Amino acid sequence: QRLNTRPVDAIFLTPGVEAAVMERGRLVTRLNDKGQRVLILGLGTLSGLTQGQLKAILAHEYGHFNNRDTAGGRLAHQVQYSLYQLAYGLASRGLAHWYNPAWLFINGYHRVFLRVTLGASRLQEILADRFAVLAYGIRNMTTGLQHIIRQGLEFNAQVNAEVEQAAAQKRGLHNLYALPAVQEFGKLEQTLSETMSRPSSLYDSHPAPRERLALMQRIRVSGFFDEDPHPAWELIPNAEVLQQEMTQKIERQLKEKNILGRG
Repeated sequence: QRLNTRPVDAIFLTPGVEAAVMERGRLVTRLNDKGQRVLILGLGTLSGLTQGQLKAILAHEYGHFNNRDTAGGRLAHQVQYSLYQLAYGLASRGLAHWYNPAWLFINGYHRVFLRVTLGASRLQEILADRFAVLAYGIRNMTTGLQHIIRQGLEFNAQVNAEVEQAAAQKRGLHNLYALPAVQEFGKLEQTLSETMSRPSSLYDSHPAPRERLALMQRIRVSGFFDEDPHPAWELIPNAEVLQQEMTQKIERQLKEKNILGRG
């Protein structure tokens, strides 16, 4: 309601740390803003996240709907896949030479295509950030973005450590969303610092974090925004059930790959 757009029709839960949106349906349906709106939400995102930060993150995702960023669906990905198939076909036949006009064309076109599409993608993210800041304030959005970046690194380290211990002890996985803090704190902080300080490249789909944060600070906002410190987990009545279900799903996948014992 705050962004004056219709809500999502479905929520797809994933085990990791992510938040994204997409639209499903025929191209004509999506272009007429009648496609099925889908929110993709990683359960790992919610650990340590406040409700104020979650509101801002969701406002960012709804900003993509407002800007009609999702209307084209996977068209750009389909074009990129077709280019890859052409390049792979030439390479597999031993025709990937600098003097082959076909290879030069595909290679050059692919680089230009990526720069244009990924440049547009970075602009979409900046505009979606603006929606979130205007709707829920600078602090909710900036701290929410910083949380997702840190949580992505920390959750990955926690899960890797738990999988290694479970494999060594020949047991099942503990709840992946209630694991102890990372022991290699210094290494985590170093990786986080490198992530937060790096510049954007021409082949990034999102602007570098430091550039996004700097641009958000330049947005003029007025009024008071409630930061709402309550845990985001409180919004989900069956949180523990979902956590166990996702943990068991990952455990089955690891057993199928013989990373964990099948016993």
